[in-house]
Amino acid sequence: MKKYTLASLALFLAPAALAEPGVEETLAYINGRCDGFARTHSGIITATTRSVSLQGSQLVYKSESQDVVQGTQNLRTYTGRLDLRRVEISYYVQDDTPPSTRLRCGDKCITEQTKFDTIYSNGETRTETREDKQSAAYFYCRDADRVTRAFERLQTLVGGAIKDPFAN
Repeated sequence: MKKYTLASLALFLAPAALAEPGVEETLAYINGRCDGFARTHSGIITATTRSVSLQGSQLVYKSESQDVVQGTQNLRTYTGRLDLRRVEISYYVQDDTPPSTRLRCGDKCITEQTKFDTIYSNGETRTETREDKQSAAYFYCRDADRVTRAFERLQTLVGGAIKDPFAN
Protein backbone atom coordinates (compact mmCIF):
# COMPACT_ATOMS: atom_id res chain seq x y z
CA MET A 1 0.00 0.00 0.00
CA LYS A 2 1.35 3.41 -0.96
CA LYS A 3 1.61 6.23 1.49
CA TYR A 4 0.65 9.69 0.36
CA THR A 5 2.29 12.59 2.09
CA LEU A 6 0.61 15.88 2.63
CA ALA A 7 3.02 17.48 0.15
CA SER A 8 2.18 15.03 -2.64
CA LEU A 9 -1.52 15.48 -1.98
CA ALA A 10 -1.09 19.26 -2.24
CA LEU A 11 0.70 18.87 -5.59
CA PHE A 12 -2.11 16.66 -6.85
CA LEU A 13 -4.78 19.21 -5.86
CA ALA A 14 -2.81 22.33 -6.91
CA PRO A 15 -3.99 22.52 -10.56
CA ALA A 16 -7.65 22.62 -9.48
CA ALA A 17 -6.95 25.26 -6.84
CA LEU A 18 -5.01 27.44 -9.29
CA ALA A 19 -7.53 27.19 -12.14
CA GLU A 20 -8.31 30.60 -13.57
CA PRO A 21 -11.93 31.73 -13.93
CA GLY A 22 -13.73 30.90 -17.14
CA VAL A 23 -16.16 33.00 -19.17
CA GLU A 24 -19.17 32.48 -16.89
CA GLU A 25 -17.25 33.25 -13.70
CA THR A 26 -15.66 36.34 -15.25
CA LEU A 27 -19.01 37.67 -16.50
CA ALA A 28 -20.53 37.02 -13.07
CA TYR A 29 -17.67 38.96 -11.46
CA ILE A 30 -18.13 41.93 -13.82
CA ASN A 31 -21.92 41.96 -13.43
CA GLY A 32 -21.64 41.63 -9.66
CA ARG A 33 -19.58 44.83 -9.50
CA CYS A 34 -21.31 46.78 -12.28
CA ASP A 35 -25.03 45.94 -12.20
CA GLY A 36 -26.84 48.82 -10.54
CA PHE A 37 -23.69 50.87 -9.91
CA ALA A 38 -24.65 54.52 -10.30
CA ARG A 39 -22.18 57.08 -11.61
CA THR A 40 -22.73 60.51 -10.16
CA HIS A 41 -21.67 63.94 -11.34
CA SER A 42 -22.03 66.83 -8.90
CA GLY A 43 -24.15 64.60 -6.66
CA ILE A 44 -26.63 63.68 -9.43
CA ILE A 45 -26.89 60.12 -10.77
CA THR A 46 -25.99 60.34 -14.44
CA ALA A 47 -25.61 56.69 -15.52
CA THR A 48 -26.32 53.23 -14.19
CA THR A 49 -24.75 50.07 -15.63
CA ARG A 50 -27.23 47.23 -15.95
CA SER A 51 -25.70 44.12 -17.53
CA VAL A 52 -22.86 42.69 -19.57
CA SER A 53 -23.10 39.46 -21.59
CA LEU A 54 -21.07 37.66 -24.23
CA GLN A 55 -22.17 36.13 -27.54
CA GLY A 56 -19.08 34.54 -29.05
CA SER A 57 -16.53 37.37 -29.03
CA GLN A 58 -19.31 40.00 -29.09
CA LEU A 59 -19.74 41.85 -25.80
CA VAL A 60 -23.29 43.15 -25.28
CA TYR A 61 -23.91 45.73 -22.58
CA LYS A 62 -26.87 47.69 -21.29
CA SER A 63 -26.95 50.86 -19.24
CA GLU A 64 -29.26 53.74 -18.59
CA SER A 65 -29.14 57.36 -17.59
CA GLN A 66 -31.76 59.69 -16.23
CA ASP A 67 -32.00 63.38 -15.53
CA VAL A 68 -34.60 66.06 -14.97
CA VAL A 69 -34.17 69.45 -16.60
CA GLN A 70 -36.74 72.19 -15.98
CA GLY A 71 -39.45 69.67 -15.12
CA THR A 72 -38.74 67.42 -18.11
CA GLN A 73 -37.62 63.89 -17.26
CA ASN A 74 -35.17 62.27 -19.69
CA LEU A 75 -34.49 58.54 -19.58
CA ARG A 76 -31.94 57.01 -21.96
CA THR A 77 -31.45 53.28 -22.34
CA TYR A 78 -28.25 52.20 -24.09
CA THR A 79 -27.59 48.82 -25.66
CA GLY A 80 -24.10 48.39 -27.05
CA ARG A 81 -22.31 45.70 -28.99
CA LEU A 82 -18.61 45.34 -29.74
CA ASP A 83 -16.08 42.69 -30.71
CA LEU A 84 -14.06 42.29 -27.53
CA ARG A 85 -11.01 41.26 -29.60
CA ARG A 86 -10.89 44.67 -31.31
CA VAL A 87 -10.73 46.97 -28.28
CA GLU A 88 -8.02 48.31 -26.02
CA ILE A 89 -9.01 47.89 -22.37
CA SER A 90 -7.80 50.36 -19.76
CA TYR A 91 -8.46 51.70 -16.28
CA TYR A 92 -9.64 55.27 -16.83
CA VAL A 93 -9.72 58.15 -14.35
CA GLN A 94 -11.16 61.66 -14.83
CA ASP A 95 -11.25 64.40 -12.23
CA ASP A 96 -15.03 64.79 -12.05
CA THR A 97 -16.26 61.18 -12.25
CA PRO A 98 -15.46 57.89 -10.51
CA PRO A 99 -12.80 55.63 -12.05
CA SER A 100 -14.05 53.42 -14.87
CA THR A 101 -13.05 50.72 -17.31
CA ARG A 102 -12.67 52.07 -20.85
CA LEU A 103 -13.00 49.87 -23.93
CA ARG A 104 -11.67 51.80 -26.90
CA CYS A 105 -11.03 51.31 -30.60
CA GLY A 106 -9.79 53.71 -33.24
CA ASP A 107 -12.36 52.96 -35.91
CA LYS A 108 -15.72 53.36 -34.14
CA CYS A 109 -16.16 49.61 -33.76
CA ILE A 110 -18.83 49.94 -31.06
CA THR A 111 -22.48 49.95 -32.14
CA GLU A 112 -24.70 51.63 -29.60
CA GLN A 113 -28.47 51.88 -29.81
CA THR A 114 -30.02 54.55 -27.63
CA LYS A 115 -33.69 54.76 -26.72
CA PHE A 116 -34.73 58.22 -25.51
CA ASP A 117 -37.87 58.49 -23.39
CA THR A 118 -38.89 62.04 -22.55
CA ILE A 119 -41.68 62.91 -20.14
CA TYR A 120 -42.59 66.58 -20.25
CA SER A 121 -43.87 68.50 -17.23
CA ASN A 122 -47.37 68.58 -18.81
CA GLY A 123 -47.44 64.75 -18.93
CA GLU A 124 -46.79 64.37 -22.67
CA THR A 125 -44.26 61.72 -23.66
CA ARG A 126 -41.97 61.17 -26.61
CA THR A 127 -39.85 58.13 -27.52
CA GLU A 128 -37.02 58.16 -30.03
CA THR A 129 -34.46 55.49 -30.94
CA ARG A 130 -31.09 56.13 -32.54
CA GLU A 131 -28.12 53.96 -33.48
CA ASP A 132 -24.58 55.35 -33.51
CA LYS A 133 -21.04 54.11 -33.92
CA GLN A 134 -18.74 54.92 -31.00
CA SER A 135 -15.01 54.63 -30.45
CA ALA A 136 -15.23 54.12 -26.65
CA ALA A 137 -17.50 52.61 -24.01
CA TYR A 138 -17.11 53.31 -20.29
CA PHE A 139 -18.13 50.98 -17.48
CA TYR A 140 -18.60 52.58 -14.08
CA CYS A 141 -18.39 49.83 -11.49
CA ARG A 142 -17.32 49.16 -7.93
CA ASP A 143 -13.61 48.24 -7.86
CA ALA A 144 -13.02 49.59 -11.38
CA ASP A 145 -9.37 48.48 -11.32
CA ARG A 146 -10.41 44.87 -10.72
CA VAL A 147 -13.20 45.08 -13.27
CA THR A 148 -10.62 46.28 -15.80
CA ARG A 149 -8.55 43.16 -15.12
CA ALA A 150 -11.70 41.03 -15.43
CA PHE A 151 -12.43 42.56 -18.87
CA GLU A 152 -8.81 41.81 -19.85
CA ARG A 153 -9.32 38.21 -18.71
CA LEU A 154 -12.54 38.00 -20.72
CA GLN A 155 -10.70 39.31 -23.78
CA THR A 156 -8.09 36.57 -23.35
CA LEU A 157 -10.83 33.93 -23.05
CA VAL A 158 -12.34 34.93 -26.42
CA GLY A 159 -8.99 34.70 -28.21
CA GLY A 160 -7.13 37.82 -27.15
CA ALA A 161 -6.78 41.17 -28.83
CA ILE A 162 -6.43 41.17 -32.61
CA LYS A 163 -2.98 42.50 -33.41
CA ASP A 164 -2.38 45.15 -36.05
CA PRO A 165 0.07 43.49 -38.49
CA PHE A 166 1.49 46.87 -39.44
CA ALA A 167 2.08 48.26 -35.95
CA ASN A 168 5.60 48.63 -34.59
